[in-house]
Amino acid sequence: MENSAFLVLHFQNGVAHPEGVWGRNLHRQIQKNDAIENTRTAIERARARSIPIIYINIAYRRNAPELPQKTCGLYKDAKLLNACEIGSWGAAVIDELAPKEHDIEIINYTSDGFEGTELELILRTKKDRQVILCRAVHRACCCHDLQESS
Repeated sequence: MENSAFLVLHFQNGVAHPEGVWGRNLHRQIQKNDAIENTRTAIERARARSIPIIYINIAYRRNAPELPQKTCGLYKDAKLLNACEIGSWGAAVIDELAPKEHDIEIINYTSDGFEGTELELILRTKKDRQVILCRAVHRACCCHDLQESS
């Protein structure tokens, strides 16, 4: 799987841990789908094939200036509690899937790993054309080919 990258989206304490700001509501779904164990297996297989692992987690600066003043309930709780502040427990990858030394970690401010992040730049620099995606609250892994820009 040359020129591939394995993206691990939102397997962070705030989302995937039962005590996380969003995990309180989402952890049952993650557990029901055995998402953590399935993702751990997929990461191990990707590492065995030397596929780069890129973690993408939602995080904000203190008081979340990246978010609008009035925001929806999902982000509102995180903003009010500073629950996913950069460097906090909520923004960190869950222990079960902890990044290794050469893995890449990206912060994003929305549920979209591309919007407002350096992900596209990193993928294009590494010439990664196929992306393998695992999301904390999504049952399936899927592939997406990046298009060459003109």
